[in-house]
Amino acid sequence: HIDSPYMIEAVREGVKMSSLEEFASGEVFLVLRPKKISLSQKVSVFQNSTMHLGKAYDFNFDSDASDLISCPELTFLAYDFIDWETGSILNKTFITPDDSFTTATRDSAIEIVAMIENGKLIQSPDVEQLKLQIEN
Repeated sequence: HIDSPYMIEAVREGVKMSSLEEFASGEVFLVLRPKKISLSQKVSVFQNSTMHLGKAYDFNFDSDASDLISCPELTFLAYDFIDWETGSILNKTFITPDDSFTTATRDSAIEIVAMIENGKLIQSPDVEQLKLQIEN
């Protein structure tokens, strides 16, 4: 019996399935979504996500460390058909939450559909205002 949607997320405890209510109990989250996604891409996202269940959290945001996963890394790996903004230090690729946001604001194929702030859902947040908040 499922009362609400479930999602796969990477948190301090590791990669796990959570209800939407559990996920939304944090501070601030953006909900990003590809505008058009094929059935084969949906299957790929599901497979790419579930293969990381149970892995430990990656506090270094090192996208090359396959045994550890952070939230933006999980998205980066699951949606491997998107050209994600990333950084590099000492030949190590990394992706941060800000990189995910930057990708969403520059890639017209991705939309920011909602923001969850302290458990409150905000539909269609003001992207320009969010950009200013991140810059400061």
